[in-house]
Amino acid sequence: MRIGIAVMLSSAVAFAEPPAPIAVKAATVASPTDGPAWKLVTTTDGTWCQAKAGVGAGEPFTITLATPAVISSVEIGVPSSSGYNTLGSAEVTADGKVFKANTVDVKVGGKSIGRGTIDVKLGGGAVSQLVVKVVASQKGANEVNCVSAIELHTVPEASVIFGVEPAAVAALWPNVVEIRDALSACDAKRLAAVAKFPVERTWYTEDNDGMKEKTAKYKTAAALAKACKKKQLIDATGGMKLASPHVQAESATKLEVSEDGSVWGLELAGDHWRLRAFRQG
Repeated sequence: MRIGIAVMLSSAVAFAEPPAPIAVKAATVASPTDGPAWKLVTTTDGTWCQAKAGVGAGEPFTITLATPAVISSVEIGVPSSSGYNTLGSAEVTADGKVFKANTVDVKVGGKSIGRGTIDVKLGGGAVSQLVVKVVASQKGANEVNCVSAIELHTVPEASVIFGVEPAAVAALWPNVVEIRDALSACDAKRLAAVAKFPVERTWYTEDNDGMKEKTAKYKTAAALAKACKKKQLIDATGGMKLASPHVQAESATKLEVSEDGSVWGLELAGDHWRLRAFRQG
């Protein structure tokens, strides 16, 4: 079975730059699997299932942070499909201290409309390692415990990034602020310092034949600045206020930052994140 684990990423701050991101150093499982070694991926697609079938307690999943951070809660998403075991409860061990919680179904008007989540509240202190484990479940058609996401929450909400070196994680927001300000100024010299050329822009138009995707490539800072001055980039830059951005790491050197319809592709060059693409979300 193909394995997928999700960590939801979000941030919130009033001005200029969100809280410092949290870097996940490693994510491991206690037993072998038939897929890639329990890899934590920054995507909401897919479902993670244990290697062994059975009900009740499952194998622990360990998340190690690069540096201690205050994690207020760990939310364990339950798959909407009824083909798996029904998860009843789970526990999170934060640096040796155990916290437990039960499944809470999603309800509308007091009526359950499907499987919900297990939100495990932690003590509020800084932690270095979290061990997530299903404690109890009821037999399903596939008789296997699965989750759709593991979401680490902080107060205020900070981005949680896996697969990127801590130094590069720390540089993310300062670099994004530089990119945002260079685009706001439409300054070729500043854009040359923060972009990786060619920079590709993707946007959409709609006519009687439906929605169409269009692309343009800017090979130089002068070309990018010219498009900026002509207001051609607003659809992919206007929403990037850094009030509540979302981060998705594609690899150790590539990630996407999105907010309010603006999506920026960034690439690590040396010790700086540079703009390589942007699109209308």
